Amino acid sequence: MISKDKVREYRKLKGLTQERLSSESGLSLRTVQRIEKGTSEGSPYTLQSLSNALGVSNQELMLEKENSIKIVNEEITKLKVINLSALSVVLLPLGNLVFPFIFLWKYRSIKSIKMMGRKIISFQIIWTLASIFMLIFSPFFRYPLNKLVQEENFTADKMPLLMYIVLIALNVLITIKIAYDINKEEKIPSYIPNIL
Repeated sequence: MISKDKVREYRKLKGLTQERLSSESGLSLRTVQRIEKGTSEGSPYTLQSLSNALGVSNQELMLEKENSIKIVNEEITKLKVINLSALSVVLLPLGNLVFPFIFLWKYRSIKSIKMMGRKIISFQIIWTLASIFMLIFSPFFRYPLNKLVQEENFTADKMPLLMYIVLIALNVLITIKIAYDINKEEKIPSYIPNIL
């Protein structure tokens, strides 16, 4: 995706008007205007034409990758609220999805939070689906665990509860680690997948 700010910045550095950039790049004036307004992402051809006309590489006109977007302190706080609201799963099943969605909806107008908040919710969706799968099959883990500890401690009725406690603890630890990484690096860690 072409960065509207970078195109405008390089155009002004070269002392070009939108009309002149349109002429030198071979693109229509309307295309240049749409790129600078941010209403068009631009095609590879548009990117190449603009970079040739401005004398810069294609990468210099591209938006930075999602993982490298830096955010300000106020946005970091809001992002941490979205992330830490997932800890509500300790008290309320599916709270790890409901509350982050509510906060993401509340802050949806802030582009960086919207993009990074989706990664937080993506992790929680993956965790929830994996947890459901593990809980369904938890009785089948009873026999290997009993054999491992060489006692009959893990009965079929205790196994889902034990599995749920372990999964909740895992979610809490990862959520706290994500909050620490947000605070330290001012971005969502790259190991968090994005499925949204």
